[in-house]
Amino acid sequence: MKIGIPTFGCDAGKSGISRYVIELIKAMSDQRGDDVIEVLGLPAENGIFTSPEQGIETINPPLIVEKPPLSILWHLTMMPHVVKQRGYDVLFCPAGNRRLPWNSPCPVVGTVHDMSWLHMDGKYDRFRTVYLTKLLPALVGRLAKALTVSESSKRDILANTPLAGEDVIVTHIAMDSELYNANTAVDPEVMKRLNITGEYIFYVSRLEHPGKNHATLIRAFEKMCKTDTFGGNLVLAGGNFLGAEAVHKIVAESPVRDRIKMLGFVKDENLPSLFAGASVFVFPSFYEGFGIPVLEAMACGAPVIASDCSSLPEVGGDAVSYFDPSSADQLCERLIELLGNPELRASRKAASIARASTFSWERTAEQTWSVLRSLEGK
Repeated sequence: MKIGIPTFGCDAGKSGISRYVIELIKAMSDQRGDDVIEVLGLPAENGIFTSPEQGIETINPPLIVEKPPLSILWHLTMMPHVVKQRGYDVLFCPAGNRRLPWNSPCPVVGTVHDMSWLHMDGKYDRFRTVYLTKLLPALVGRLAKALTVSESSKRDILANTPLAGEDVIVTHIAMDSELYNANTAVDPEVMKRLNITGEYIFYVSRLEHPGKNHATLIRAFEKMCKTDTFGGNLVLAGGNFLGAEAVHKIVAESPVRDRIKMLGFVKDENLPSLFAGASVFVFPSFYEGFGIPVLEAMACGAPVIASDCSSLPEVGGDAVSYFDPSSADQLCERLIELLGNPELRASRKAASIARASTFSWERTAEQTWSVLRSLEGK
């Protein structure tokens, strides 16, 4: 069987969807047997989603473009021709909530990570909002099978597309266990390079306002700084995205701005040290299809506080403290509770490591291959 995997709309390695694609292709390549995988990508992104030792060929289709409006149009019109030309038995679109074809000469499987736009007004610009609300549900409804990363996202898919329950399969995702595990330690060189000293609260997410909810975290940190609970800093990692200017403004106007450190985009190899060294990892997002950083932090033994919405309780289970993401007061209470109680932090660390160990990319790949192989010849 020959599988085509397009990586358009996967953020060039700088997002949770990118991490999903990289790790899943790696695990799938180990399980492919006699099956053939081809990756379709932009020339500028060659080598991001695969590595030479995997033996997977990357194809740069003709006329492919990077800008979202033209890229979406290309998928609708040109992708079927590429699929036919390459002779794929199944097309697997791992960013199915962003790019899907209308027609295909072979079955199409897409991973719909979430439908976050249903839960947050103003998350995207007008063009993306129209595409996501008017066209994408119909495209998803034409899939042979849809994969998704949580039961929370599955409920949204079933409520907003024509797909039936048996056609939407939950394949929980995981973290890179070589980078994020119970033995992860702080690398002093990384901390020196990033100029991180002393204790800190950590959050990693692209700067997207209001969706990623940096505002509530900063307000909670300001409130906590008025107590004697914690003398450290708030460290924010992540590159600029839609609404980033609002986050920068909130930080610039904060009375504790000298205790807020913004790192910008941080490479994957530096994140384990930041997780391992954090007094607490906070994930205040208003909505997540899964929330890989929560799992990565847990795997490194960081005590975690997360929003009590969407998929996050599904990921964190009983190992995580939760709060209403609209309440800075409640988040402040959770921070004081954890930071002021070393015994509680120690128990959270043990629970986090145990919980994270139940997720694996090998199992995700097995489930994905099972779906793809079931469609051969159809």
